[in-house]
Amino acid sequence: MGLVQQFGIHVRGIGAGDRLRDRAAIAVLVGLRVLAPLWSVLDRIDIRPGSPLGLVGRYRIRDGLNRWEVGGNEGAAYLFPRTTLGKAYGEIEPEITEGICIDVGASFGWYTVRWARQLGSHGQVVAIEAQPKHYRSLISNVDLNKLPNVRALSCAAGDHDGVLDLNIPQFGLSTLDASAVYNGGGPTIRVRMRSVDSVCDELALVDVRLVKIDVEGFEPQVLRGMARLLERDRPSVLFEAITTEALGSCREELPPTYTVRRLGDLDYIAESRAGSDPTRITSP
Repeated sequence: MGLVQQFGIHVRGIGAGDRLRDRAAIAVLVGLRVLAPLWSVLDRIDIRPGSPLGLVGRYRIRDGLNRWEVGGNEGAAYLFPRTTLGKAYGEIEPEITEGICIDVGASFGWYTVRWARQLGSHGQVVAIEAQPKHYRSLISNVDLNKLPNVRALSCAAGDHDGVLDLNIPQFGLSTLDASAVYNGGGPTIRVRMRSVDSVCDELALVDVRLVKIDVEGFEPQVLRGMARLLERDRPSVLFEAITTEALGSCREELPPTYTVRRLGDLDYIAESRAGSDPTRITSP
């Protein structure tokens, strides 16, 4: 995708602002993103200024009844309502009607808020987010939308309970969010890590219907840490695989009853089917 096309997509996101002042803030953010190539050049000569996106404070976006408030330096959250970025799981969302959903890598709560409202009194969302600034926005957005059926946890998910080092990407050097796998040229922070199985035990979660995993390359480790849940409840699993190798690693962590189907360029769904071939991947 060329720079002009990318810029056009960001311009489309301006309309996602909830109020006039929010749309103005997003317009400024879109303009500041033009500076990203300059930050990359500065990094090559060991000059690393802070992200210019921090000049913009918090703003709100809206999609139907749902609203989210995020910081200017939290990534391009404004892209979610008006582009395909926020519709990656549109095919399966109508099926989210009851039970428990676990949102691993919840970020500012785009899916947490949508799914919690859709479930209402028939289920709940357990949201897991490790990046502190995203977690603060997640909590704020659950309150903003008055959703009593959300439980938010400030931790990373992995294959055991312990600690994890997260790489925080720098503006202009990476399109990824905080990652335990990829180095975005920024600082590293240490966070608490839990396995999903451990979380389910602690919170006495039963009837888990769906798990979404979006953790920038750490998906195989998360799947390894939910082996008992996969065997017990057989939830559908939405996950991102950035590379072919990552996809293969995710497939290896799934029980033999699961098949994997592609939803988009990087998005997949794994579903339990008795007697199925777990190595089969079908096109959309």
